[in-house]
Amino acid sequence: NPVSTAKVEVVSIGEEFIVLALRKVLSGVGSIQFMDYRRFRDLLILDKNTGQEKCSIKLGSGVTLKGDILVAGGNILVMERRKITAYGLGSGDVLWTFPNRSKREPGSEFKPDEYRGVALCEDRIVALTTEGKVISVSMVKGNLLWSVDLKQNSLLWLGDADGKAVLMDKRSMNFVVVNCSDGSVELRSDYAPNDKMVFGKALLLNDSIIAYARFQVAQGGGSNSLGTIVSYSTETGLENWRFSAEYRVADLRSLSSSNVMIVPPTWLRTGVIDVLDTKSGEKVWSYRNAGAKCQVFNPGK
Repeated sequence: NPVSTAKVEVVSIGEEFIVLALRKVLSGVGSIQFMDYRRFRDLLILDKNTGQEKCSIKLGSGVTLKGDILVAGGNILVMERRKITAYGLGSGDVLWTFPNRSKREPGSEFKPDEYRGVALCEDRIVALTTEGKVISVSMVKGNLLWSVDLKQNSLLWLGDADGKAVLMDKRSMNFVVVNCSDGSVELRSDYAPNDKMVFGKALLLNDSIIAYARFQVAQGGGSNSLGTIVSYSTETGLENWRFSAEYRVADLRSLSSSNVMIVPPTWLRTGVIDVLDTKSGEKVWSYRNAGAKCQVFNPGK
């Protein structure tokens, strides 16, 4: 059956090339076509000046997130299920694959599950696996540089800043800071668990983690989720500030142009939007409209 494009997203716009990721129709019976909306299956590299196709890359298992495709150092790095593959940006040729089962070298026996996050640190890739391991792979040769087992399989990748990878345990809301150069654990928080707390979202800023938790509060025989936003220092592990909301928070969004963040409620709640100072946690301004339901669209990053 003919394969047609279902969705196209821009991965990178460089000086010479544009990299596109495509979700495609997999198969069909008669006039019924089956779309695979879950994964990007193909990459398309275009000449930036002419728009002509330079090459295309067919991915094996594909990737679910556009963030699993990175462009750096003249290579395209793809974090597919159970492997990382480097392709030439201009040619589409496979440069290396990790782990490389055909070579008996450190890391060849490594069998990761899907990656939960990835960062570029100088000449290496740093990634978290679903097994709770943080690994570093050479961007040039694709060999394993180091691996550290954090022995936590409920970790979330929050991001990287100043050469450090920051991860958070979604069960306890404790976090770990790992040095991307050598894999050393620089900080591991140790907060007492709270059975009434349900982890919601987390946002990594330069020197702090801002996390949102929901507390189940009994009201009239039922329960109501109230939001609490907490800022933690990635340098000391201590709490910076805490903000209590009277609603369930939908998301945490920072504005890249200033030290403020927008805290919107879920769309089911009445019209409430708070804007907080990320340094102090103080409310900068708020919007209240009891007769409206509010959503925030693309305020920043």
